[in-house]
Amino acid sequence: MKTSSPSTSHERPFEKLSEIARKSLEANIVTTDEGPYLAAGSHQFGSLWTRDFCFASRGLLSIGRADVVRHHVSHLLRERRADGLIPRVLESVPSWKRVVAHTALRFLPESLKKFQMRAPLKAEHLGEHGTISIDSNALVLRTAADLMRAAPDVAWLETYRPALQHALEFCLARTNQGTTLVSQGRFEDWQDSVAREGETFFANALFAEAFASAEPLGLDVPKSARNFQKLLRPAFFDEKTQVYRSHRNLDLVSLDGNLLALNEDALADLSKGESVGPPYSLYPSLRAHPIWTRAKIPGAASAPDYPIEWISWTTKVVGLRHYHDRLLWSWLSGLSAKACLRNGDTVEANRIFTELENVAIRDSAIAEVYEPNSELAAKRTLLYVSEMPFSWGAGCILEALKESQRP
Repeated sequence: MKTSSPSTSHERPFEKLSEIARKSLEANIVTTDEGPYLAAGSHQFGSLWTRDFCFASRGLLSIGRADVVRHHVSHLLRERRADGLIPRVLESVPSWKRVVAHTALRFLPESLKKFQMRAPLKAEHLGEHGTISIDSNALVLRTAADLMRAAPDVAWLETYRPALQHALEFCLARTNQGTTLVSQGRFEDWQDSVAREGETFFANALFAEAFASAEPLGLDVPKSARNFQKLLRPAFFDEKTQVYRSHRNLDLVSLDGNLLALNEDALADLSKGESVGPPYSLYPSLRAHPIWTRAKIPGAASAPDYPIEWISWTTKVVGLRHYHDRLLWSWLSGLSAKACLRNGDTVEANRIFTELENVAIRDSAIAEVYEPNSELAAKRTLLYVSEMPFSWGAGCILEALKESQRP
């Protein structure tokens, strides 16, 4: 593995990639009578999806749009369920209508499938399978902490601290006050085309980060939750490959949780340490794993392929059987580049940025998913076109580019 000094990350600024990612993000800012929000996309994902917004929020903060982050988070906190659950979506029409209009009916004129986002927005807590989004609360806590670091607002924090505490209580309840791993139901995390259930590394890493984020917000975090991160390595670390399995009981590896471990300061203890054998360092092990080279650049979600019987029927109908294993996700590629930079591997980071810039220039936007082959074409099927511009991918690419500007 070739590496170079982090200082050489200034050799090429990737200005065109930055510009297109910024424009992609700005194109999805939706302003209603109530204020500004960030939609996940402009077509089938034109709803205000909480997970997408939270992961894209660091990109918004990097381009000076803390106002959007603050307003969107505030609304989510106000719409929490009686048990503290944060909505998975905010919408003015049922979110399924927007998805259907731009998939099954995508050949109709745009005027016939356009739903304006209008106040008042309604909260959706359950998805198409009757499931929650297991990570919404953790992500909102993380985003609130990011917001306070980037644009401190004492009055806002004082106003919303009780709601943030309530959101935290949901996470504490799901982990027995931070003493046990969170177990998710089918289709509850971001890989929601796959019926994986039980204890996943991604969800538990986010809960660990949420517990760490809660303290700077002045929330009441029990000592057991502050030590929650210590539960993750024994449960998920694979001694043979020296990376984290995506599921406690299954021989699967996903980029998502491994990238969180590499990129988040709150999870730094997971990226280096003692194992049964020699001391391990997660980054070189992940780079050597087949998941890193499954596509032209890292960004394929999981390896090996999920069994076809695990895939939701709706996903198969629109031709996305490999949505959450083989296809290349722009947000994962962006965070892979960030992991490279944080580990001094600017050669690999620049390779990823170069490929992302090439496809961004070609498409004039950041897309959701790409074919994993050498062309990296935005994914298209008879009923589906990769969302473009895609907020989550654009935001994470901007987050990675910001990392490249660090001295």
